[in-house]
Amino acid sequence: MGDTPREYWETVKGIAEEAMAEHPDDEDTQNEYAWESVDGSYWIIYYHANEVVLDASSNEPDGDEVRSMSDPSADWRQMRMIAAFQAMSQDVTEALQELREEAELVCSE
Repeated sequence: MGDTPREYWETVKGIAEEAMAEHPDDEDTQNEYAWESVDGSYWIIYYHANEVVLDASSNEPDGDEVRSMSDPSADWRQMRMIAAFQAMSQDVTEALQELREEAELVCSE
């Protein structure tokens, strides 16, 4: 992986597409699949990749939100990982919603 924003967005889109393909009729399971995929993603588990996520995403949570979700003894790396997870989760959720809307348009035509 080259750790580029383009690769990040390809991953986001890929997770959303996989969730739809694996669970076409179950939004709750799609959401769970997406969450699990983000949680174990390269973009989350490697600190240097967290920076790409946070640079590419417009969904970076604010500091108070990150602190409320982290252990009081968390260091900056852990807090950065939490922020990247939240941002990527939202990015995948938005991509999944776009795919659902596209699918609805196709079905209604």
